[in-house]
Amino acid sequence: MTYPNKNGQPAFTGAAVELHPFCGEMVEVDGLMIEDEYVGATNVYLVQRIRLIGDEDWTRSNAWTREWAEANPDADGEGPWFRRDPRVNALIEADGYLGTGETHAEAYEVTR
Repeated sequence: MTYPNKNGQPAFTGAAVELHPFCGEMVEVDGLMIEDEYVGATNVYLVQRIRLIGDEDWTRSNAWTREWAEANPDADGEGPWFRRDPRVNALIEADGYLGTGETHAEAYEVTR
């Protein structure tokens, strides 16, 4: 089994959004297969481009951020999407930045 992951963007957002339009179709997928024992990656495929078998033109796998923005119109602003995502912010509010219940200052406080 191969796990399709990162799309053609600088964020590990997954490839489901990119692959969904091609469900039930025969496709060719271009990307990178990752095997890294150190991080525990086995059969992780980083999807970069997709096309239907027989097509000449590739579809770049870079739709995730655009689709996220369309699904979260009230999360506009500066910074990366995950700083503005309502689901992420709700988890931080409930459990703290590291899931320990600490505030940001407590979680990242440097002790000397």
